[in-house]
Amino acid sequence: MTRPDTLLFSVSLRHLTADGKKCGLEFPAAQLRHVSVSQLETLLLAVDEIAPSVAPPAEPEVRISGATGDFVVRINAGQLHMVTWSSHHKVGAATPTQIVAAITGEEASEALRSKGSAGQPKSKGGRETLTLVALGLAILLVNSFTVWILTRPPRGFLPKYRLLAPEQAQRVLADVAGVYETGRGPGDRRLEVGRNASAQRIKLGPGGSVKDIQSFAVQAAEAEGNKALITSRKSLITIKDGISVVLYGDTYTRVTN
Repeated sequence: MTRPDTLLFSVSLRHLTADGKKCGLEFPAAQLRHVSVSQLETLLLAVDEIAPSVAPPAEPEVRISGATGDFVVRINAGQLHMVTWSSHHKVGAATPTQIVAAITGEEASEALRSKGSAGQPKSKGGRETLTLVALGLAILLVNSFTVWILTRPPRGFLPKYRLLAPEQAQRVLADVAGVYETGRGPGDRRLEVGRNASAQRIKLGPGGSVKDIQSFAVQAAEAEGNKALITSRKSLITIKDGISVVLYGDTYTRVTN
């Protein structure tokens, strides 16, 4: 099948450089527009090349939108994985070429052609082909809507922000690193921020026991005129002063450095 090189896509990158050759928390989100099929495959080949070396807390992600729908490509266990809930596409580890074929609709076209050729005589072939095409479009629309619902960022947590330059970000992380608490009774929370851009939010139980732990990565930023930490859970930790921070509306007071 001839590749549809006339297709153009919008591509969003997280924790990746614009060429996909480097990965890290220090790289801000990037947006690429009018990306051709060949450019998309080159980008995915570059990401696939660095996939085996990617390690937490970095969470590289490539989001692709175009006329054929919306798709998400992530790195898992050193391999590229395409996230989709359509029965039309294979889910899980895939090569860049396989991912591009799914995104451009080559897989769907091949499936429709093979089903049509194995059907009834030619007099009925046109009707069956139209039915299959309509079914394929319906599946594609449902898949696109599902991906959008499940991968869109949570609303209301993040105001406009600007990530800080690496040197300034390191200074902010060094200053804010430590242990903070809302209290020490059941239901209170402890926030532990590390210099290595990692953090934990711990819910306390009776007697100071640990009831629940949430781990996430953070990036130093400036939001609404204040220094802050943007978490990988799409939330904001506002740095009020040298001894307190605010997360989800709760004020945490420093207990240790």
